[in-house]
Amino acid sequence: MDLNRNIKLALVGDARVRKTSWVSRQLYGEEAPDYTPTIGYECRRCSFSIINLGTVTFEIWDISGSHSTAQDRAKWIHDSDAAIIMVDLADQASIENVVYW
Repeated sequence: MDLNRNIKLALVGDARVRKTSWVSRQLYGEEAPDYTPTIGYECRRCSFSIINLGTVTFEIWDISGSHSTAQDRAKWIHDSDAAIIMVDLADQASIENVVYW
């Protein structure tokens, strides 16, 4: 079986739940040192080789949690294969906002 596949992964959640830091940790092994809000979205690729199956490439769309971009989010999330909704367990509001994502 030859799996070679691209998967669009939308990473969503309120601003400041550390979505970008999670992506940085997955790709580079370390978190982003300073908080810089994502404007719009950032797209990064992360590939994994699976023995005897091929390569899976995740196209990670780190989508801004800012309310000012709410109108554009539907366009960016469209045709995603998967999504991760991130929350900050120390921030009750981010937990309650999961239903909006």
